[in-house]
Amino acid sequence: MTATGQRLLSLFINGEVINEQLIEETISKRVHASPRQLFEAMNGSLTTINRQLLQLELATIRRLTDEIKECEQLIEEHLQPYEDLYLRLLEIPGISQTTAQVVIAEVGPTVEAFETVERIASWAGLCPGSYESAGIQYGSKTTRGNRYLKAALCRAGLTAGRSNHQEFRAIYFKFSERKQKGKGVVALAHKLLRIVYMLIKTGETYTPWQQKKTPATAIA
Repeated sequence: MTATGQRLLSLFINGEVINEQLIEETISKRVHASPRQLFEAMNGSLTTINRQLLQLELATIRRLTDEIKECEQLIEEHLQPYEDLYLRLLEIPGISQTTAQVVIAEVGPTVEAFETVERIASWAGLCPGSYESAGIQYGSKTTRGNRYLKAALCRAGLTAGRSNHQEFRAIYFKFSERKQKGKGVVALAHKLLRIVYMLIKTGETYTPWQQKKTPATAIA
C-alpha cells in the first residue's frame, strides 16, 4: 500500500463524494492509471460498516509501516560497527543492502567458524551433495542449510546473472540455454558466497575479473 493508495482509501473512509478532480489532486504523478480509470474502479457505494472495516485495515497498515521503519532504524544502528564490511559487500554484483545485512547477521563480521570456503558453503546449503551407487558418483540437490542466507544469496545470484557483469551473466545464460535456470541461480549464489567469504577473511574489496584479480576473485 503506497502513500497514494492509502490516501485513496481515506476518501472512502471519510465518505467524500469522489470525482475525477478529487482523485487527480490525491494521486501521485507516478501513478500509471489515469484519474478516469481510478474513478471507474472506485465508483460505487459503501455502508458504514464497510468504512469502519477499511479504517481498521488502514490503521493496521500504517502501524506495520511504522514498525518496519523502526526495525530498519535498529538494523542501521547495529550495522554501524561493521560499516566497512557492509560497504565492501555492496560492491559485489547482485548484493543489495538487504543481502549485505543478511550476510552480516547470519555469518558475522569474521569467518573464523569456517575453516574453508567449502565449510561455509555446506552450512549455507549451497554445496551440492552427492551419492554413490555401484561405484558411480551422482549429483543430488543442495543441502538445506541456513535458509535465510541461502534465500538472500539466491536472489542476489539471480540479480547478478541478469546484470551486465560478464562473469555472472555468462554463468546464468549457460544454464538458461540448458533450461536449468534454477541450477544457474544456485551456482551464482555459491559463487557469490565464495567471494563474500574471501572478502571477509582477507579484508579486501571486490575486483571484477576483467581487472587485476585479487584472491577474492581468483578463488571464485
